[in-house]
Amino acid sequence: MCATIERSRTRRPPRGSQGPHPQVTRNPSTGGGVLGIHLRTGRVMLGSSPDATAMLNHLRTQLTLWSHPNGALQADGDGDGADGFAFDVVDVVPPSDEPDRNIADDLQTLVALWEDQLSLLPEDRC
Repeated sequence: MCATIERSRTRRPPRGSQGPHPQVTRNPSTGGGVLGIHLRTGRVMLGSSPDATAMLNHLRTQLTLWSHPNGALQADGDGDGADGFAFDVVDVVPPSDEPDRNIADDLQTLVALWEDQLSLLPEDRC
């Protein structure tokens, strides 16, 4: 599941979770959203997270420490680490009255919409 960035790749869904996605809920302070990483070459990569701001900070740290799992993205930093990129939250999941709403499907839909709008390929996911 490349388009949805998860906080930890070793985390497992809770026992007994049903459906295609683990339960993902919105962080009330920042919210879920689509992330954009803009490279100096003009390339844009997208991802998503239920806590978009925290994930952008996580990505900045990985790129600064040269520890991002996407080697092509890391190489695009051209030795500058996170300074070779611009990071932003491209879109957010609209608020809901349901506090425990699973937003994983909403995030996937938003990423797909932005990929279509920007004419991005599947390899342009971070």
